[in-house]
Amino acid sequence: MVDLSKINIKYNVISLEQLVVKFNHNQIRQQYRNNNAAWYSEKTVWDTTTKSQYIESLILKHPTPFFYFDLQSSNHWEWTIIDGLERLEALGQFVKNNAYNLQNLNFLPTEFDGKYFSELPRYVQRSLLEYATQVHYILPPTSEYVKQKMYQSINSSRLSALEQKELSAQAQRIQHTQDMILQEKLNNLTSSIKGLPIQ
Repeated sequence: MVDLSKINIKYNVISLEQLVVKFNHNQIRQQYRNNNAAWYSEKTVWDTTTKSQYIESLILKHPTPFFYFDLQSSNHWEWTIIDGLERLEALGQFVKNNAYNLQNLNFLPTEFDGKYFSELPRYVQRSLLEYATQVHYILPPTSEYVKQKMYQSINSSRLSALEQKELSAQAQRIQHTQDMILQEKLNNLTSSIKGLPIQ
């Protein structure tokens, strides 16, 4: 049995810009991947298309998974990432290093294809960096066993990339239909107003 009184997990909402700053100042450690922890499976490397479509989802303010950090180090300014490393690397490489350009996007206009972060309009850059994401902090005295079970639960319940893509596409289709209905109503209203006699 796990002693629930010894599980200490807090959460907060911060901007992606704050995460990028910490990541680029080497204040986020990759201990579990570097040490090949037996329970840690986030070892795949995203290709440019996957990174690009993640950046696209942030620009469009689509919901994205939370980040999980271990804050049990004696250095409280140093966070060890448990879940979300590939997303964080994709973001840091795109924003800080201009390491890749956007490719094979699903929803953004074609003029975004091939763009590096520095080439995006300023308002798009700010929208991306100001994206608010939820982060979970695992604090002492939470045990290694609990961290392992949390990680496994997060990843076993997460939708596959294909499922997430289909759900996102469905949301876009629904929004497009709603926009068309709203536009039709506005057009009808405008026509009605134009037909009224001037008082």
